[in-house]
Formats: sequence, C-alpha cells, structure tokens
Amino acid sequence: MKANTPEDIWSRVQINSESECWPYIGSTFSGRYGRFFVNGRAVLAHRQVYEMTNGSVPDGLFVMHKCNNKLCCNPSHLTVGTNSENQRHASVSGAFEAGRSNIRGVGFDKARNYWVARAYLNGKAYNLYTGPNKAKAIKARRLWEEKHGIYFEV
Repeated sequence: MKANTPEDIWSRVQINSESECWPYIGSTFSGRYGRFFVNGRAVLAHRQVYEMTNGSVPDGLFVMHKCNNKLCCNPSHLTVGTNSENQRHASVSGAFEAGRSNIRGVGFDKARNYWVARAYLNGKAYNLYTGPNKAKAIKARRLWEEKHGIYFEV
C-alpha cells in the first residue's frame, strides 16, 4: 500500500465555495477532528492543511477554527493562537453551547439556528437531518445507528 504524501489530504476534503466549510471526510480522532496519515504517522487534518497553505505552526500555538467546525479544512477558516485564545474564541462564539444534545453526532449550529445529525462511515460523511427540530435530529441519528448496529465516529 502506498504511503500518503501531504498533498494526498485533498482527496479527503470536500472543497466547497471559499466562504463555506470544507469538511474532512476521512477518519477522525475520537470522532472530533480529522485524522490523516502521512508516511504512517497520524496528524490532525486541519493542521496539515494549515501548514501546507501557511507554513509551520510556531511552537506553543494551535491551529484554530474560526468557524468552530472541527472537521473544516478551509484554509481561510483556520488561524493560529494559544490554547487560551482558542478557549476564549470558543466561549465567546458559542461553540461550547453548540452540540449540547448529549447525543453523539447531534449538535446545534448556533450561527445558522438549526439542529444537525451526522454520521461517518468508511470515510464518507452522511447528513442525516438538518432543521429546527432537536427531536427529529436525535431520531435520525438513532435510526442510523440501529440500522447499522454500531455507533459511528462523529
């Protein structure tokens, strides 16, 4: 099997318009951040994209998502900052409030004011529900899990 090169990451990024998020559709770390392997070593997908488009990240800094979408790899949505800056941004932007459904794969998009249910299977992303009804989002996620008999990474 051929080892991935850094440029291979683009085959796992859904590139949309410049203003939209570019979701990573490969595997994830703990169902939260995109995980990409370069020469057998696991790296964070958004960090790999940032470094490819902006250069290396200075020691002690993190690659942050301005959009609060942990799977987003759009270079214009990524910036660097300290851990405390990242936490402050998440708090001020409402990222901590988003996703408070207590159901894996179901979250609230505060900026767009709707609930989203998602699942990932074999590197492919599935949007199960998008709309104003939290109960429908939870039901869509649970039906997906029952149908496949497993819990998916999100």
